[in-house]
Amino acid sequence: MASFGMTFEWGPTVDCGDTNSPPLEVFNLPSSAHYVRLKLYNHTTGEFRGAGLAQKNEGGQFGYGDFASEGYIGPCSPPSSVYRLEVYALDRGGEIQGIATGTLRFP
Repeated sequence: MASFGMTFEWGPTVDCGDTNSPPLEVFNLPSSAHYVRLKLYNHTTGEFRGAGLAQKNEGGQFGYGDFASEGYIGPCSPPSSVYRLEVYALDRGGEIQGIATGTLRFP
């Protein structure tokens, strides 16, 4: 079986205080997953930038702002910082079924 994974882009994300999650795609989501949670970290400084939660969808595509914010505040940093996005596949009870990560420079 192929590994759970993800890709993301910044899309229309603006610097400092953008509470909308970035567009992303998840693939090979575990069949037991019901929710997808994201967490954003500044990989350069280690700062946590918040999280978001969405119900899984069959296509695996999530648009700009599709995740309900759990304190998500987006990127805000020195120019050209690298960010790490962690995506968690969760079952109905909130137990982790898989984790996928990606990094991307902003802006």
